[in-house]
Amino acid sequence: MLCFFTVKALCSVMVLAALLVGCGGGGEGSGHAGTYAMTVKMQGEEKQLRFELKSDNTFTAVPYVNGEKMDESVSGTWKVEGDDIVSTGKDDKDGEEVGFKFNKDTLKLTAMTKDGKDRLDKFKAQFGEEALTLKKL
Repeated sequence: MLCFFTVKALCSVMVLAALLVGCGGGGEGSGHAGTYAMTVKMQGEEKQLRFELKSDNTFTAVPYVNGEKMDESVSGTWKVEGDDIVSTGKDDKDGEEVGFKFNKDTLKLTAMTKDGKDRLDKFKAQFGEEALTLKKL
């Protein structure tokens, strides 16, 4: 799974986030396409996961540390399910399955899975409630 914190330590905690930005386009959720980010501070560094949701319902999630793009990513597909944006994909390096779910209006992360197991509680315990809300870039 994409690891945007300690490139493998936080991977196990699945410290990532979902994001989107408003773009035009064609897929079922094209009105939700775009780039969003979740940012946390950890050991004096700013860690961020940026999600680019494309209008063709594909996405890429890339970690950044102190504004510098890391060489890891997650790629997959996304869709709108009720009030949520649901993205599922695989880590491009190790093939682990990951998923993110967040409210399309509040941008609050509601699920974060790695190989089918929800890791949201661990993430919340480590970074707090505030870290669960994405920001539109």
